[in-house]
Amino acid sequence: MNILVTLNSNYIKPLRVMLNSLLVNNPEESFDIYIMHSSLTDKDLNYINQILGDTNWLITSS
Repeated sequence: MNILVTLNSNYIKPLRVMLNSLLVNNPEESFDIYIMHSSLTDKDLNYINQILGDTNWLITSS
């Protein structure tokens, strides 16, 4: 399933809640998550990747 998210650094915590909910409620599902942003730092993007841990989800940012 494809999911597109647009955000800035103020929405990292709500994104974490959404991703956690997806993971808890769909443990066997695979997701491709696309993040559109203009101001996220490498630190923000690394944090988002850490949220997902060992999932088989793909995250792409631009």
